[in-house]
Amino acid sequence: MKVRLKMERSTFSFWLKESVFPPAPVDTIIFDVDGVLWDTGDSFDTAVQQTVAYFLTNEYQRSAFRPVTVDELRAYRRAGGLNNDWDMTYALLATRLAGRDDYEQAAAESGGRGRAWAETLLPEASPIDYRKIVRVFDEIYWGATDFLRCFGEAPAFVTDAAGCWHKEEQLLPPTLLADLRTAGIRHFGIATGRNRFELATVLESSGLDREIPAQAMITGDVLAKPDGRVLDRVLHNLDQLAGNRVDNLPGPALFCGDTKDDLDAVFNYRALKGDSARWIGAVSVVRPEESDFFRRSGAEAVIQHVAELPALVDSINAGRA
Repeated sequence: MKVRLKMERSTFSFWLKESVFPPAPVDTIIFDVDGVLWDTGDSFDTAVQQTVAYFLTNEYQRSAFRPVTVDELRAYRRAGGLNNDWDMTYALLATRLAGRDDYEQAAAESGGRGRAWAETLLPEASPIDYRKIVRVFDEIYWGATDFLRCFGEAPAFVTDAAGCWHKEEQLLPPTLLADLRTAGIRHFGIATGRNRFELATVLESSGLDREIPAQAMITGDVLAKPDGRVLDRVLHNLDQLAGNRVDNLPGPALFCGDTKDDLDAVFNYRALKGDSARWIGAVSVVRPEESDFFRRSGAEAVIQHVAELPALVDSINAGRA
């Protein structure tokens, strides 16, 4: 697995909302994984594309169909509700079966309702087999050898897949956590849509399992974003790891994600906890052309690469002085 440290977006200066004034210095960072610490364009995105193609070809005997594009995936991720790639696959398949070719319009219409919205596009008598989507997707993502290793059985549908997961690239600079500690960060957590098998590949490759306690990692098979309980669980577990000692408890936090569901997880956490909510700022790690969207949607900060985080933390904490 490659470590990609080239700053493709090096001309960008991070954006910070003027009204960001946490009640104490930010000392906690919670990371999403995909799109923040890990580039999955050639893994999960490819698995989505190939799974949709598999179903259209083999289940629905479509010889010609509109391929899934990266722009289409981004449109649905901006809409929200499809943080889970199995749900994304379901929705993309449903739109094609329903003849919905204008994906920008369809994504806007979905209104963040995700798979529940996609189900309304199809006749009740013709549901898509969701469990089979999960199975085919996993066979494509892992490949025959690693599917057997992870799940204890051979693939049943895509028996010759090479796998996509090994094409993932690390975006996490080797010194990032040390640089963040220098900036005053004492606590780290992870809130990811990956399941435990998928997260294990990241931890093993990056060494994050030696830096971030397992109790501070919440995976998508436990709770799924944008549910606000995901962030609540991470913070609760960090409190317990700190021994619930007042002088060691996590303080104000930043959650770094790359989708609308990540942003909504912060909003939903605030709504869930009300007056007892800890201060959490939403940091969107996105491409330049998506920056305005996430600013308008309520992010506290927008960056293009996770390597910008230490400077962002410095700026936020300096603003309190």
